[in-house]
Amino acid sequence: MIETHADPKHSMKQAIVLSIAGSDSGAGAGIQADIKVCASLGVYCASVITAITAQNTQGVSALTCLEPALVKAQLDSIAEDFNIQAIKIGMLGHLAIAECVADFLRAQPAIPVILDPVLVSTSGHSLVAGKDLDGQAKSDTFEAQQLLQFYRQTLIPMAFLTTPNLAEAAQLLDCPEATSTEQMEQQAEKLLKMGAANVLIKGGHLEAQMLTDLLHTPTETHRYRHEKISTRNTHGTGCTLSSAIAAKLCQGLPLPRAVDEAIAHLQKAIQANRNVMIGTGYGPVNPFYSD
Repeated sequence: MIETHADPKHSMKQAIVLSIAGSDSGAGAGIQADIKVCASLGVYCASVITAITAQNTQGVSALTCLEPALVKAQLDSIAEDFNIQAIKIGMLGHLAIAECVADFLRAQPAIPVILDPVLVSTSGHSLVAGKDLDGQAKSDTFEAQQLLQFYRQTLIPMAFLTTPNLAEAAQLLDCPEATSTEQMEQQAEKLLKMGAANVLIKGGHLEAQMLTDLLHTPTETHRYRHEKISTRNTHGTGCTLSSAIAAKLCQGLPLPRAVDEAIAHLQKAIQANRNVMIGTGYGPVNPFYSD
């Protein structure tokens, strides 16, 4: 058998995103969705799993977070071997894991971080575990409040871009959900004052046929308008968008264009599965659409 080895001098550089997120057994969101999205955009996706969920299109029936030591081991293993250009953070599930991830980010200050503050699933189930890192928890538990505060004080200031939907922005700011683009802009400004470098508030739940996603930076505001697609198959939209932005950033696009192209990718992914039956609840979007 002849062994061959790549010559570093003549090897092509591969764009790599690191996804730090939970596992979705239904494969519509979480780590599984992130890998699909990056692959569909020609980007390699390394993964660090924070939690394992038992879920399908109808909802989440069980949740177990991994031990922080195992999460750290995954992070260390990736860091010592891969040249990461962007980091996407999804579900963390527990304060101890969030603290572990924050320690990792402090050692990688030059890598842009896309923070998707995932606290509740599309079906309305809490994605925060209890003190023992095992089992389902209510969204109003002490552990959930601790994690929420850690997002506010530590993770948001460390991220290059934070991508909350309307409900998540309201949770982070402890205020009612925005019902207009004007209120979205006001909340985005408050998140900047909280320490966010850049904020993308997603308007997918607004009651309008034409929706607006709002990118707010310290110097400018971009509004991305797109048509609301009528479908129940919206599972994984947040993961798809944040992963697509991370992929576009590590390909060298500036933030406003990366967001623009990622939103266009998500719209096509939603349209592709608009009438496809996968499960009986909130079906997933399809990042592998064909133009």
